[in-house]
Amino acid sequence: MTKRAPVNQKTFSAWLALLPLFILVVGFTFFPLIKILFIGLGKTVQPFQINSFALLVKDANFRQALKNTLILCLGVVPASLVIGFFLAWAVSEVRLLRPVWRTIYLLPLASGFVGLTILMQGLFQFRQGLMNEGLKLGGWTVRHWLQIPTAANAAFMVTVLIQGLGLSFVIFVAKIRTLQHRQAIYQLAAIDGASPRQQLRYVTLPALKTTFWVVLLVELMFVLQLFDQAYIFFNHHLVSQHLGFTLTYYVYQTFWQQHNYQLAVAAALVLMGLMVLGMIIPLCCLKKHPRNFTPQIKAL
Repeated sequence: MTKRAPVNQKTFSAWLALLPLFILVVGFTFFPLIKILFIGLGKTVQPFQINSFALLVKDANFRQALKNTLILCLGVVPASLVIGFFLAWAVSEVRLLRPVWRTIYLLPLASGFVGLTILMQGLFQFRQGLMNEGLKLGGWTVRHWLQIPTAANAAFMVTVLIQGLGLSFVIFVAKIRTLQHRQAIYQLAAIDGASPRQQLRYVTLPALKTTFWVVLLVELMFVLQLFDQAYIFFNHHLVSQHLGFTLTYYVYQTFWQQHNYQLAVAAALVLMGLMVLGMIIPLCCLKKHPRNFTPQIKAL
């Protein structure tokens, strides 16, 4: 009978450091969803049944919320991956005023989601908005941007994209800096005649495969949990008419405003399923990539 290996002190310290975050995630993410499920199962309210999903599919508001959520995921997540990477790579390559550029790109993350949403909403206000002020200076006609569905949805997507860029930028900058400390990799590529563009393609990008999946997971969870931004940007009562009407907002509206617990529980379970699926796919792909990357320098 083999003895169990003693717990490594570093491993124990790492788990101890993650304990507060684990409590916060369970307390403020999973517990509310489970609480909604138990309320839906109560006898004093509408009970949750299997046919709740059939009723949910027939609900036009749910279909619109699901469509808006998918549009935001397909529009924001890939753009945040690409733009966040190139911004991080450019800042890492440029030495002139590098701390200033890092501070600028970190401002959306440091300012908070609510503050940035209010700022972006102010840009498109009919009165005293910077967009209309610029049109006045140019002699063009001012518009009610937030009352035009296409313009309002585009502005909201840009707002979410800017907020998401802060998350992806931080992760990419941290990983690129670790690569730059391994100068031998780039020196070998330079000796083989690789240009800076070829070093980016054959050395940097392959080494960031794992990081791309991590950023994809973070951005996907960020978009699926959108609520505050839509609530503020569209002034609460106009959310259902725009792109901000996501699954998260649908659960809030159905549960707290309409008191339709049956549909709210079913929608919450759908949202939870999307989150779990969004976590499983990147995590499975992460297992296929080794942690320690050693590029194969070929004749470039």
